[in-house]
Amino acid sequence: MQNIVLPKNHLNRVTAIAAKLKIRNGICIVNELERFNVISYYEGLTLTSSWLVNWSDNDSTRALKQQNYSHRRSIDRAIDRSIERDRKKEREFLGGMNNRRQKYLTSSRKYDVPLYCAGWVEPPSAQETGAETQDAAKTEKEEGNDDIGYVVLGGGGGDRRNGVRNSLVLARYDPSTDTLSESIYRLSTDDDPPYRLTVHPNRHEIMCSFSNSCRLFDLVQDGEIKIIPSDKELDKLENIGEQNRIVFSVDGRKFAAGGEDGHLRVFEWPSLELLLDRSDAHKSIKDLDFSLDGAFLASTGDNSSCKIWDLATSSLVTSLSSKEDGNLGLCRFSRDSTKSLLFITTVKDEKGYLTVWNAHTWRKLGVKKLQDEPISAFSTSANGTFLAMGSSEGNISIVQVRKLTCSQRIKGAHMVFVTSLDFSRDSRSLLSVSADSSARVTKHEMAKSEEWQVSSLSWLVFLLAVIVLLLSLLLKKEDFRSRFLNPLKGVMEVSEQSADSI
Repeated sequence: MQNIVLPKNHLNRVTAIAAKLKIRNGICIVNELERFNVISYYEGLTLTSSWLVNWSDNDSTRALKQQNYSHRRSIDRAIDRSIERDRKKEREFLGGMNNRRQKYLTSSRKYDVPLYCAGWVEPPSAQETGAETQDAAKTEKEEGNDDIGYVVLGGGGGDRRNGVRNSLVLARYDPSTDTLSESIYRLSTDDDPPYRLTVHPNRHEIMCSFSNSCRLFDLVQDGEIKIIPSDKELDKLENIGEQNRIVFSVDGRKFAAGGEDGHLRVFEWPSLELLLDRSDAHKSIKDLDFSLDGAFLASTGDNSSCKIWDLATSSLVTSLSSKEDGNLGLCRFSRDSTKSLLFITTVKDEKGYLTVWNAHTWRKLGVKKLQDEPISAFSTSANGTFLAMGSSEGNISIVQVRKLTCSQRIKGAHMVFVTSLDFSRDSRSLLSVSADSSARVTKHEMAKSEEWQVSSLSWLVFLLAVIVLLLSLLLKKEDFRSRFLNPLKGVMEVSEQSADSI
């Protein structure tokens, strides 16, 4: 064994080479009994232990060295055991890290293109697509895949000469394993990337906004699920420029498009009869959203105002603004039929705020800071219970509408700003995409707890019903006893008394 002797003031980090261990390991022998750190390097892992050893290099202490030979042997064995323990702990730690990393990666995936838009889709049912699909659906049901969802993602790099494809990507999400699949189908859109998309709530149709027009695509199932260009002609949506926001109404009977040039168009769907056409709606439109009943449309623009349009009369109802709350951004109507609300995001001092308005009186109810960065994407759940917000730093927040409190926050969900958010139709999962080419599905924790509460309530109602039924049976039994058994008992007692007297 080669010993390294250092001054006493260097005892914090000292290393000796143990020849019998084929690693850099440490026993430093010092001129007095001393505790110090032994640093050992093995396969790139750093291990630290503390030991009591001694050193002698002169005649006066050589005898002590011989006497303590067995003690040093015990130290060597202890070091071996310590190294093995540390290796085991390191393996367990790295294994846990790998498990967490694997869990994260299964619900988040890169798709090789910057993603600008996304949405949940439902493939055609077995009744709509024939026997072959019925067999596939039966197989999926037997495998327990009833809850599998499908998502469509849109993005690209513009000119194909830069090497980044422009396409619509179809992927599958399995909630049982929390896994987002690789692309199961990809449709090229040539030199034009899809910047915005919206999915029809009742039809298997996907509307996409490109640099100069809107195009319609169909989701079909012919042995496999595909996205194909629709045969429907959209003359009124051609050569209208880039649209910053496109959206279907909740019932699917209306379609709205808001352009980069501030032009607002609202159509009946699928007839494309024009309901509202305002070229001067805004300087540039940021966002649009229909009210739950489809009677009103909210639009926000660069002039820091939110305009409310009555679609029955094609007129402007009011213009909402709140300069003290900052610049208005994205807007969403509540999906809760019992609460008529309008939510508008604002930016003030580079912070993300949410303002709440009464959708009947159009009066502001309040404002609250919900993010430390500007809000870049916004969505509301179909049941009207939750809102989702994506930030310019790639963070995601899920907010409970009733209290306007953040129920779930995912920091660093994406590397750069979130471009689009969409809740699944059952409101249990949230799809998010980013310009860093990543898509992610986040399971909603509050939705799980609410499911448990609902199931618990159902069991409680069932138990109460059973108790009421048992009580009613007991009451009927008492009534039967009072009406029939008690008189019969009296007759028998009289008979017994007569017999006794005789």
